Amino acid sequence: MQRTREDIESDINNWFVYHAPQGDQLDRYVSIRDKAKELALHVLDCTPICLEQTMAIRKIREVVMMANAAIACNETPSAADPAEAHADPTDTAPPADEQAT
Repeated sequence: MQRTREDIESDINNWFVYHAPQGDQLDRYVSIRDKAKELALHVLDCTPICLEQTMAIRKIREVVMMANAAIACNETPSAADPAEAHADPTDTAPPADEQAT
């Protein structure tokens, strides 16, 4: 089935918006970044300084970005915490149950 302009526009709208970390996403971002750093340092140790080394390390950085995007753009907020589903990351007001009456 061929994708429509609306499908592509929906993807663009999803890709170019801030996705606040939900649940364990932050931990997984850190885990992916740590493993990628380990691989990048291994490439640095095992290869001569050259264009190909730079390109290899750049590709590792791209892997991290795409893996993080996979998490951020393709997971829905936790059903266990419906308040997070509609949380405004710019809202600094305390939750309703903590506001003074």
